[in-house]
Amino acid sequence: MTHLALSAPLPCLEALTLACGPHTHTALAAGPRSGACVLLLHGWPEFADCWREILAALGAAGYRAVAVDQRGYAENARPRDIASYAAGHLQSDALAFANQLGAGRFHLIAHDW
Repeated sequence: MTHLALSAPLPCLEALTLACGPHTHTALAAGPRSGACVLLLHGWPEFADCWREILAALGAAGYRAVAVDQRGYAENARPRDIASYAAGHLQSDALAFANQLGAGRFHLIAHDW
């Protein structure tokens, strides 16, 4: 069971799985697929579900909002070597997520402690 299964999603949210190289990332999404893409990235020690209320609000405003469990947090995206967590890899992941969502352009919202 993943952390996403433990938190009750809001009715307007959908669960997604995004591939990024050899890894798969769990994600939550809201809003019409035709809406402008907003990618939300969590920081330590949180997961994609920390954005639930914001996803719902962005979706209601017509955006396609997607929050992804990042590298190291998604159950099937936990590389063992520390070098795999360098900023360049995280940047590449974000671009791969947007590409998989069909977003040539996107808004980015992120936080960390």
